[in-house]
Amino acid sequence: MLSQRLLPAAPTPSAAAKALLEPVVEGIRLGGLVEIHSLSGVELQAFSEDVNGSVGQAVSFDSGSGKFHVYLSCGAAGHFSPHNVRPAEAPKRPGEGGALDSFDVLVGPRTDGKILGGEISTCLMEKGFCVLRICQSARLANQSWTRMKDMSETQRLSRFPEEVEQGYLGFGCRGKVAWLDTAGELDQDSAIQSNNANLSYLAQSIQPYAGDVLDGQLDSRTPGLVCLTIDGSGDADCPCPEATDESLGVFLQTWRRTLGRAVHFMGPYPADVELDAKETVKATKVPTLRENVKIRAVPNTILLFRPDVYDYTCAAPKNTLMLITNYLAAVPDMVFGNIQGDTDWLLKEEGPPPPAGEEHIHVVNSVTRLPGNADSQWHNWSGLRAGNDTIVQVPITRWDVNVYWTPDENVFEPWQTTTRHQSLCEGAEFFDNRYFEISNNEANGMDPVQRLVLECGAQSMAMVGLTKKECNRKSTHAGFCVGNDKLDWMTCEKEVTPSGTGTVLAIIANRFSFVFNLKGPNFVCDTACSASLTSTHCARFMISNRQFDPLDFFISMGAHLCLSPGPFIGCSQSHMSSPKGRCFTFNSSADGYLRGEGVSGFMMKWGAFTPEQSMSILRSTACGQDGRSASLTAPNGPAQEEMVTRAIKEALMTPPESTAWECHGTGTSLGDPIEVGAVRKVQIRKPRTEPLMIGSAKTNIGHLEGGAAMGGIVKCIMQCRQAKCAPTQHLRTLNPHLEHTTFDAHFETEPLAFATNQGNSQVSSFGFGGTNAHGVFWGQNVSIKEDVEKVWMKKLLSRPPPEVRPMGLDFDKWEADFPDTRMVRKGAKFSLSMGPDEGNEPLRWDVVDESREIEVDDAEATYAITGNFNNWDDEEAVPMEDGEVPGVHRTTLQVPAGGELHFHLLKGGDAKQVVGPETDDCLKKGARIVGPQQNFKNKWVVQAPEGKEVRIEFFSRGDCERLAVHDSVPGRRSILWIVSREGAMPLETGDDE
Repeated sequence: MLSQRLLPAAPTPSAAAKALLEPVVEGIRLGGLVEIHSLSGVELQAFSEDVNGSVGQAVSFDSGSGKFHVYLSCGAAGHFSPHNVRPAEAPKRPGEGGALDSFDVLVGPRTDGKILGGEISTCLMEKGFCVLRICQSARLANQSWTRMKDMSETQRLSRFPEEVEQGYLGFGCRGKVAWLDTAGELDQDSAIQSNNANLSYLAQSIQPYAGDVLDGQLDSRTPGLVCLTIDGSGDADCPCPEATDESLGVFLQTWRRTLGRAVHFMGPYPADVELDAKETVKATKVPTLRENVKIRAVPNTILLFRPDVYDYTCAAPKNTLMLITNYLAAVPDMVFGNIQGDTDWLLKEEGPPPPAGEEHIHVVNSVTRLPGNADSQWHNWSGLRAGNDTIVQVPITRWDVNVYWTPDENVFEPWQTTTRHQSLCEGAEFFDNRYFEISNNEANGMDPVQRLVLECGAQSMAMVGLTKKECNRKSTHAGFCVGNDKLDWMTCEKEVTPSGTGTVLAIIANRFSFVFNLKGPNFVCDTACSASLTSTHCARFMISNRQFDPLDFFISMGAHLCLSPGPFIGCSQSHMSSPKGRCFTFNSSADGYLRGEGVSGFMMKWGAFTPEQSMSILRSTACGQDGRSASLTAPNGPAQEEMVTRAIKEALMTPPESTAWECHGTGTSLGDPIEVGAVRKVQIRKPRTEPLMIGSAKTNIGHLEGGAAMGGIVKCIMQCRQAKCAPTQHLRTLNPHLEHTTFDAHFETEPLAFATNQGNSQVSSFGFGGTNAHGVFWGQNVSIKEDVEKVWMKKLLSRPPPEVRPMGLDFDKWEADFPDTRMVRKGAKFSLSMGPDEGNEPLRWDVVDESREIEVDDAEATYAITGNFNNWDDEEAVPMEDGEVPGVHRTTLQVPAGGELHFHLLKGGDAKQVVGPETDDCLKKGARIVGPQQNFKNKWVVQAPEGKEVRIEFFSRGDCERLAVHDSVPGRRSILWIVSREGAMPLETGDDE
């Protein structure tokens, strides 16, 4: 965008030189201002209006047709013969006797953009406003107007609150508006977008001059505000909304930062504008200030003015289009200071709270021997978080799957299986029987499940300091239980005949208590797939009995190994397992579960433990039965919902406090939708603040059958400890039968942190015979501790905005509980207070009481200088003379012996009012100046030959208004010194702001 000043008061040499370079054709300077005249009636038919007398810019000359191409300010453009084009006479400008529709600057394609900012800035400096006329197609503007009318009729525009509407649009103006940064449909409007870019270009053009003409450095601009004006009758169709502290605060902060405002009147109707001078100090400094300026803003007019100089009134007819922006000063830098007082409450974690009370069932550790070499809780979590898939083809060390497998999923023999994959627990055949004091003969006949249970349980005991040797010496009153639903070892061919205890189900748990000398409850639970969660449910009540049978701890485990082909064949024959060899939980391709194996468990203790001592808290468990359903193995959604509801109620929490949900998720097309439907019915009872995270570990390790629930439990424990949800694998397209769109939940496919540093992770497990179980765990991540400053800032951002108190239409008199950046100086301090009992109260900024006031004008102060030239005798300090410029103090001294002149200043000649550099023995003139202070010893040093004269000038000037500032920032000050010598001397100045 380019511009040309119509009446330059004193063109700059560069502007004049540029004008001379423009070519002259037929007496017309290209790029100059021209007037169209003497068009015949036939020639006028090419235009929608009579353009005779219109002014515009001569853009080019077509030598072939012998015509000028002219852009007119009325929005038309065309080719005109030389006898219809003549140089325009210089009209009078707005505010200087010009017509109501006159202008200062013409904006056209040929105008030089390099001088645009200077020409506009001159107007702003001389009279406080500038009127531009832009050569733009009226057709494009009318299209924008039509679009905005359509948006208005379909209620896609809004109103400002009544308190701020005239502050945004001008006194006397009402309108329906849209911000360009939020109204996406206006992105395609070429005229509005082009004009918005023009307003940015204007800001860029005047930015170098802003410090002189706008009384501040222009830093940014507000988003474009598109306004379709209305008259009073339009208020009923679109009433003003109620004002809030947030909307009032946004307006007031914008108002206080505004250095200039630009209004582009796009039409199609003119607007009547008045600028009334304000009675302010800044207004009196404008050289040619007009008390009242009336402007007829015809279409394609841009008005720039200073709101600190003029009050702006706009009277526009209905459905007139305007584009508005404010040019803003920079936001002052706020440096975060020290926090004082009690800060313990700040570090209290946010998110779902822990269960009430001091004593709970705490998980002190978890142990695993799961597929993928997950031989500890940390190996297991690493694999879950990384999305490991532990499924392999059944190895020959178990049995030869190729003998039984068939690729035909529809027709197969009764002895065949369509599944040949499983998750594998490596090293199940190895056993260190000597550690457990078990003989070789007995170990040979032991079920491998017993072996892995011993190894896993021993790991849990060791984590609390109990070894086999320690347990031999002293018994422990602790419980042990295992969830298991089948032992393949009994059907396997063996080289040895197992003893009676080697294959009995109960011995899985009994042997552990025997080996480790545990005297508490001991049992094996078999409810099929939910066995290990059901056993945990029973153990929870046992360890909670503190009156008659207080247990030291309780270890709950789940165990399962796939050792023979029988279950694979049975599951295939009943179409329960997936021929694809993976578990596609929640996926549209879900067609059955995948068998897996492994041993896992956790130790629980009763008591009061710190978060550092406890991995999580077992809040509640519940167990139930489907009862009468479609078939013995068919899941029952209402029964699941009822059982989950009981668990949440017992946990003394609400459904929205559920953070992560570990589903049973077998990967069947029937079971998954029923389970998710039950979860949905529980969760929709109350609105959530964050989506529920849903997953299933079966996509990583397969279905561990009797040990499946424990695989989900140890995952929940680690999710609580890490405050993260592990991802679900093989999820590409959601099962269309899932009710996932009807409640706020995400099926996580990537590792994702909880919204807060603590939360509840829940696990469900359903036996294929109808026994259902659910558990709720709570925990927090203690490895991530935010410092007080970060938590403080987070609290600040979450608090409601400060209160704003409107005081009529004089926005400068409005009061607010946030700082007025115009009325404070650099270094001013504010305090913000918050407390645990304040609730969600609005913020309030208070000025620190330790600030002091600057004198009305420091130019009247006197200064004296003392240093090594007078042996630092304050009583013999040399008075400094006043300079020609107010605030300048100067003197001339001689460099003493040694070639160094040391000095500092005394305000008013008072030895208690010392002014000097921030650092001692300062050689730099640009160093920060501090003081006046008592007992201040810092000094400047001038190095020069002995006897040389040094002229010292000190400038000190306060603001014209009384401002509260900190002692260390007492105003605008600088110092310079000049050592007498031949030739020119470079001058350096320093400023402490």
